[in-house]
Amino acid sequence: MISINAIINKNLTDIYYYKNIFCLNFGLNVISKYDNNCEMFSKYSLDIQCPYRFILNNKIILASYDISKRFQKNFDDAAENTIFDEIVKKIFLPLLPLKIIHIKISNFGDIEIIFENKMIFQTFIDSSQEVEHWRLSDETKDFKEDLVFFKEEKKFAEKSKNYTWIEAHLPRNL
Repeated sequence: MISINAIINKNLTDIYYYKNIFCLNFGLNVISKYDNNCEMFSKYSLDIQCPYRFILNNKIILASYDISKRFQKNFDDAAENTIFDEIVKKIFLPLLPLKIIHIKISNFGDIEIIFENKMIFQTFIDSSQEVEHWRLSDETKDFKEDLVFFKEEKKFAEKSKNYTWIEAHLPRNL
């Protein structure tokens, strides 16, 4: 199983949403164990399905609720018209890559990551036990070695035996 410490001293290289899952990518690009087309991916992906926030200079600069708020009211709910999109484009992308200097996980499974510029990323496990809260994946290893915070991991392991390549590769919400 992958250790959360594997991403210490790695760089945050990308931030995005995929099917309502918040994704943070870390490390150098590698060829995925699951990709037959030899595409390059960041070595590590932290896929978040619980509340989160980024803090910089004692101010919340991005949080999970921002994905649901439109940036410009005169546009519809089209992609790239959320507060999240605007903050990532104007604040985060110019900062990348950002090196991780410290990580801790609480007894509840909450994650706190501290970056070299003193920015802090935090997750908050909610009371739901029916979804995966977060998953750390290594593209060079089998997905069964992913580090997952989910109360019923055995359920996922059983379902995953029958996954096709695309299902095995994408973040899961079971």
